[in-house]
Amino acid sequence: MPIMIDMAIRNAEASLRMEGLAPSEDVLRECRRVLDSEISHEDYIANVKRNNSTNSP
Repeated sequence: MPIMIDMAIRNAEASLRMEGLAPSEDVLRECRRVLDSEISHEDYIANVKRNNSTNSP
């Protein structure tokens, strides 16, 4: 993975943590896949929605 993408992910994660949020490893992995052009933004949103619906009480 290019260093720039890794830095972007770490910066975004740090920003979320400063806001009191903690992204899951699944979300971080999916973000990397978008930035690596493995999946589209639309696929990312669908995957996150699907994962959130299966993890809700």
